[in-house]
Amino acid sequence: MTGFPKKVMRTVLPALILLLLSAAPLQAGWAAAQVDSPLTSDLDPAPIVEWMELLRQRIWQEATSAPAAARIYGYTSITVYESLIPGMPAFRSLVFQLNGLGDLPYWDDEELYDWLSVSNGAIHTVLHGLMFDASSETLDAFDALRAEQAAARTTEVGEEVVARSLEFGEELGAGLLDWIANDNYKQAQQAAAEYKLPTAEEWGLSEPEDWLYVQTNLEMPLVEPTYGTVRTIGVENRYDCIVPNNMDFSIDPESAFYQQAMEVFEVGNNLTEEQQEIAQFWIDTPGESTTPAGHWISIANQMVDHLDLTLDRAAMMYGMLGMVLHDSFVVGFGIKYELPLLRPVTYINRHVSRRWQSFLVTPQFPEYPSNHSIVSAAAADILTFLFDIVPFTDMTASESLGIVRSFYSFEQAADEAAISRLYGGIHYRTAIENGRRIGHCIAESTLDRIVMLPIAQGE
Repeated sequence: MTGFPKKVMRTVLPALILLLLSAAPLQAGWAAAQVDSPLTSDLDPAPIVEWMELLRQRIWQEATSAPAAARIYGYTSITVYESLIPGMPAFRSLVFQLNGLGDLPYWDDEELYDWLSVSNGAIHTVLHGLMFDASSETLDAFDALRAEQAAARTTEVGEEVVARSLEFGEELGAGLLDWIANDNYKQAQQAAAEYKLPTAEEWGLSEPEDWLYVQTNLEMPLVEPTYGTVRTIGVENRYDCIVPNNMDFSIDPESAFYQQAMEVFEVGNNLTEEQQEIAQFWIDTPGESTTPAGHWISIANQMVDHLDLTLDRAAMMYGMLGMVLHDSFVVGFGIKYELPLLRPVTYINRHVSRRWQSFLVTPQFPEYPSNHSIVSAAAADILTFLFDIVPFTDMTASESLGIVRSFYSFEQAADEAAISRLYGGIHYRTAIENGRRIGHCIAESTLDRIVMLPIAQGE
C-alpha cells in the first residue's frame, strides 16, 4: 500500500485480516446479535446505498455548504455503521470511541430484528434531525424512502419484525441526535452570524494590501467562518493535524510566494482541454453538485457494486469514511480563518495583472489550506486502507457534466482532486501540498484511535 503510514499498518492490519475471516470469535464486551436475527453480512447493502444516494441528491438541491454537508454525511455514515452493529458480532461499537459519544440505546437480545429496518429507522430519524430546516420536498423524500424500504422488508421478514426494528432504529437515532446536538455546531452558526473579517489594523499590518484575505465578491456571504469550533469526531483534537503555512508572503518577484502566484497565473492562461476537464470534474460547488465530501460518498457508493461488498464491509467503509469527511472540514476551516490568507486572484490582480480571472469562480473563504486536498487525501487513505489499490471509473459527474474519469487507485484520484484547484486558479501549490499532508494526518490519527475490529492477541 504505497504511501500509507507504516504505523497505521502495524496497528490496524491485524484487525483488517479478521474482517476477512468467516468465523471470527466473539470477544467479551463486543457487539453480539441475538442468535435468530440474521447477520448483517447476509443482507443486501443496496438499501443503504439508496439512502446515501438520496442524501447526496438532497444536499445538492438544498445547496448545503461544503462544511455543513460533510457534517451531515459524517453523522449519517456513522449512523449506518452503528445501526448495523447488532448484526456484526466481530465488530466493535463506536460508543466511547468517538469524541463525546456515550451510551446508546441497546436492543433486546431476546427479540428478533431486521437490521436493515433498524438502519432505515435510524437514518430517517437522524436525517430529520440534521436537516430539520430543509425544504418540504427533501423531508418528504426521506419519508418516502423510509416507507418504501419498510414495505419491502415487510414482504421479506413480516410486519411485526419490521415494526420492532423500526422502533429500535428510531430510539437509536434519537440517541445519536442527543450526541450530535452537543458538537457546538449550533453555537458556531450563531457566532458566524456576527463574524467580521479582521482588518489590517487589527492584524497589525502596515498596509491593507498585505497577505490578509479580502472577499472577492462582497455581495456573497462568507462561508462558515466559525466552523473550526465544531467538535471533531475521530481526530482527538483538530490542532493535532495542523500544518502551518510555510511560505512567507512577499511581493518580491524572486520570492517563493510570487513564483507560486505566477504558476497559478501561467497555468490558468494555458490550460489544456484535459486540465479544464479535471478542474470541472472536481469542482463540487455547493448548489451545483453534492460538494467535495459528497463526491467521495459517491465513490464509496460505487465501490459497493464494484467490489461486491457485503453489508458489514460496506457499513465499515461508510463509518470510517464519514469520520474523516467531517473532520477534514473542521480542521481545514479552522486553519483558514485563523490565518486568513488572500486568494490568488486578489494577489494577481494587485501585483501581476488587473484583469486576470481564475478558471473557476473563487470561493468566499480564505485560501490556506486547500480543503479539496485535505478531504481527498483523507478519504483516499481510508479507502486504500480498506481495499488496497483499486482501479475504478468515477461516474460522479456523468449526469451533471457528462464527464467520467478513470483512476488506477484512490490515491491517484485524490492527487487529481488536489491539483484540480491549481488548474481552477483558486489555490497556490503550498496550500495543495500541505492540504494533502493534513488529510493524511487526519486519516492516520483516526485509524490510530478508532477500532472497529478487535486486534488478535499473542501477535
